[in-house]
Amino acid sequence: TLEAVGVNARAAAESAVAACASQSRGSRCYICQYTGEEQPGLVRGCRCRQDFGFAHINCHAVHARLAMRVNDLPANDVFARFHHCTLCSSPFRGGFALAMAWEYWQLFESKPRSDRHRCGALLHLGFTLLITGDKEARPILKEARLVLGAHFPGSP
Repeated sequence: TLEAVGVNARAAAESAVAACASQSRGSRCYICQYTGEEQPGLVRGCRCRQDFGFAHINCHAVHARLAMRVNDLPANDVFARFHHCTLCSSPFRGGFALAMAWEYWQLFESKPRSDRHRCGALLHLGFTLLITGDKEARPILKEARLVLGAHFPGSP
């Protein structure tokens, strides 16, 4: 099911880019500073207004990963970078939210099943799938609950 989620996340990202195409014309990625014409794929998955908040999904993911490595950020701050806009502080929405949840999961997927960050990333992915109405949400959340129950007694 995780393979299907990856496919769905990529499709959701493409859909989010397509939905923002007319709005992003002439805008720049606030991370890499390229325009949508120079490097296609600008998207805004938050509540920023006017020309603010447009970025490439890959730029967001790289930015979050680098912040984690360079600043040695605590897990909660890393999570926030994959879940909330650093400009307007609103949670990511729709296809962009799913794409970023998938990117976050990719960071921890290779960790042992008992790793708490891996469990958190799996839960976040499952809840994002649930919110976006993806049919893969239930098996992912079931897996997360099984892992939590096995490795973290007293968890839901």
